[in-house]
Amino acid sequence: MNAPTPPSPRRGSWNLWPFVPFFVIGAAVIPNTMKITNAQRHRAHQVEEQPWEASRSFDEQRAARLRFEASGIEMRVQESAQLLLLRLRGPAGFDFARLSDLEVACYRPDSADLDQQLRWRSGQTVLDLSHLQRGSWNLTLTGTLDGADIRHSVRVHSPGIAAETEPADG
Repeated sequence: MNAPTPPSPRRGSWNLWPFVPFFVIGAAVIPNTMKITNAQRHRAHQVEEQPWEASRSFDEQRAARLRFEASGIEMRVQESAQLLLLRLRGPAGFDFARLSDLEVACYRPDSADLDQQLRWRSGQTVLDLSHLQRGSWNLTLTGTLDGADIRHSVRVHSPGIAAETEPADG
């Protein structure tokens, strides 16, 4: 009686299980090596002499943002091909005389030379920002509501039409 011969393994099939530890170790070693290499090339440095002093205002700014949100006031931006308008809307019966010292900081992320600080005389009026150059702007409204600071930020895109038009030579 002859025993059946066991099937021979197929040629060309690879068993990848022995390589799994190498893949796992490689997945951990490569990123960590890159982190160490980058940390050695680009040493950390202090941006400010006393960073805890610079961060002191963070809590106050957060409280001012929360105060703005709780007040029910909305800052609306109207963007079109030629205009960029900013207006405030309050809840029904809101007295805009409660707002004072309104300023809008216009920050251009790619060019600090274009940054502006604009005074907003009354929250009831519309603030025309069409003069801002074309591009992305971060607008931050600051002021006081009933004597307490408020703060709100929004990102807008200015069409910049008014700033870029030049008179034709005649």
